[in-house]
Amino acid sequence: MSATFGHPEMDDLLAAYALDAVEGEEAERVELHLRECPRCRAELTELRETASLLAAGHAPAPMHIWDSIVAGMEEAPPMQLLQPMGQVVPLRRAKTVRTAVVAIAAAAAVVIGVLGAQVAGLSSRLERQEAALDNRRLTAALLSAQGNPEARRADLRSSEGVVLAHVVLEPDGTGFLWTDGLPPAPGDRTYQLWAVVGSTTVSAGVLGPEPGVAAFKVVGDVVGVALSEERRGGVVVSESAPVASGLVRPA
Repeated sequence: MSATFGHPEMDDLLAAYALDAVEGEEAERVELHLRECPRCRAELTELRETASLLAAGHAPAPMHIWDSIVAGMEEAPPMQLLQPMGQVVPLRRAKTVRTAVVAIAAAAAVVIGVLGAQVAGLSSRLERQEAALDNRRLTAALLSAQGNPEARRADLRSSEGVVLAHVVLEPDGTGFLWTDGLPPAPGDRTYQLWAVVGSTTVSAGVLGPEPGVAAFKVVGDVVGVALSEERRGGVVVSESAPVASGLVRPA
């Protein structure tokens, strides 16, 4: 097998295999090769130890890792014995520390180079999955509020009388807004929700340029709600005319 699966190809795969990033037929071929090749088994052990070191963050490197780093330095650093553990570590010198950093960075690049694109892709997928899960939870909470016979409701209409959004407000002050034909705000603008509590108008949340469905919480007897378009980040007191507004109807 070693004759048909040479070391150049193995060198390209070992780092990925050490991190469980090789699957299927390729993984089987690597495993068969490792049974016959002591050199590659030793290399795999080194790679896994390096990967564990990187994952641990601040854990000290095994001494044989330091040996391989020191071997590539222009001069070997003196050693210092730390008590009481008896662990030998290199003293820092400007010249040798720079060389060591380069050597460590090269070892890390073996792992990072293989996994960089995969980690980025995995992170993106996880973010999309989390966003989808949050949306499902939000939608489920909205449907539950809509089914609550004690919840109050409001339709937010433009100055022309067009309904652009709806609000459902539960007795504990938890509310949900969902839009209905509300156009996206410009890139440097955001929608902001306001609640009229008695004779006071308070911000109920900055919703972003495309609210969709949003949750909010208001304390007190809410008699009306309104949407305004504000600068990005929102404002404490609005000076803009409402984009849409409506009275909260009794349950």
